[in-house]
Amino acid sequence: MGSRYINDVALNMAPEDVESAIQQYLRGKDFKLVFEKGEQYYKTGGVMLPLQGFKYGYQNGILHLEAWVGKIGKEMNIGDGKFLGAAAKIPYYNSILALLETLERAKSAYHQQTDGQVQTPVQGQAGMQVQAPPVYAQQFEGNNQATSAVADEVNKSNDRNAKIAFWLSIASLILVFGSKFSLLLNLASYTLAIKYGLKSQKSGLAIAAIVINSIVIFITLLILFIA
Repeated sequence: MGSRYINDVALNMAPEDVESAIQQYLRGKDFKLVFEKGEQYYKTGGVMLPLQGFKYGYQNGILHLEAWVGKIGKEMNIGDGKFLGAAAKIPYYNSILALLETLERAKSAYHQQTDGQVQTPVQGQAGMQVQAPPVYAQQFEGNNQATSAVADEVNKSNDRNAKIAFWLSIASLILVFGSKFSLLLNLASYTLAIKYGLKSQKSGLAIAAIVINSIVIFITLLILFIA
């Protein structure tokens, strides 16, 4: 039985704001909703990238979040600080922390907006005055702020992956003669470029990585054919 990173965060924001921000994060990281071994959760990774799992729920103003790497039943807690699996856990853990920090900033902005709103008394039965429910005139603005902030963090991550893909492709090209490790770098570069890099503002680097990787594959096939 594995373990997961679990966090419960008090946000007390409108559910649609939280949902929009988290869904932006999941789309940007290419998570897909799956149902495996009796559990529904979001998953991304595979092939040359580590499997990442993500679950969340939002109720009574509390965000419940679970994150891990690995398969169901063999999960690894991304926040345990252990060396085992650190290369896969640390980047994912940092992205989760960035998401939570973004939501915390959105929370502050959200409450500044809503707390400053004046509730207008309305006339009730028997002449009693009751408070009208607050109208969140800036609710959708808050939604856009949270979602945009998360999108910015995702874009930064995708930009980094585009750069990594490019340099891995260069390394793959350098090692193409006499090193089988070149193909591993090639596949990792392809995966990062296609999965993340092409969606980034550094898509030019991702395209360059794909071109270089294609050249590496051609050279490799040529070497095998000649041999």
